[in-house]
Amino acid sequence: MPPEHRPCMQVLITARSTPLASKGSPHYPLEVALDVCRRHQLIEGQVFVLGRLGAHAEALRLMLESSQGDLRAALDFVRQRPQEVELWQVGAELVFR
Repeated sequence: MPPEHRPCMQVLITARSTPLASKGSPHYPLEVALDVCRRHQLIEGQVFVLGRLGAHAEALRLMLESSQGDLRAALDFVRQRPQEVELWQVGAELVFR
């Protein structure tokens, strides 16, 4: 694995194996992981990190606007955040435009 992929991959591996107690890893700040994921166009990584950062609307936009756009995954993402009503509006705007 190229060294520049390690921050993003470490965040993803940590998140999948154990829930993160805080916003990030003690070794890899989420902002660094997000930058790496963006530079290497790792959509799933970007969505995960944006979600951890609380940027749910941006994560949803990325999910729906990417070439990998997965409507079911986007719906699941929104359903997991019932308190964020604006996500339904963002999703509807993106799907029905």
